[in-house]
Amino acid sequence: SIMVLDMDWHNEPHDPGCQSWGNYDVNTTLWPDMLRFAQEAHEYGVVTGHPLRMSFNVHPQTGVDHCDSRYAAIAAAVGIDPATNTTVPCDFGNETFVDALFSVYYDAMPLHEVDIWWTDYGGCGLSANNPLLWNNRVIYE
Repeated sequence: SIMVLDMDWHNEPHDPGCQSWGNYDVNTTLWPDMLRFAQEAHEYGVVTGHPLRMSFNVHPQTGVDHCDSRYAAIAAAVGIDPATNTTVPCDFGNETFVDALFSVYYDAMPLHEVDIWWTDYGGCGLSANNPLLWNNRVIYE
């Protein structure tokens, strides 16, 4: 069994200089304790004899902007001075970006509890025929 959360899991900044689609901060109005929610879903979510898995939708193609609470960490990791508020561009063809994205977001609390990430819009970092497919492959692996 898989529980799918589309885009409501994350905040949508009200700053006109920030992208609402790509934010990685948990919407604490809907999920005041995402870590507990995720842990309890895994622990008590056995519906069909199998543990409940969680899938979150994300739109990384907008990059990471200064409205995200962990902006400074990912900006510094990819060599951008956080004081500039320059958006960190999404580039799944860049190993430094991918490593930073995972260490700062996907593998960090509370998002480390997510079993499956999926992106269904756009794609970034490659000029191949299907960058969206590549993005999902990189996230999945």
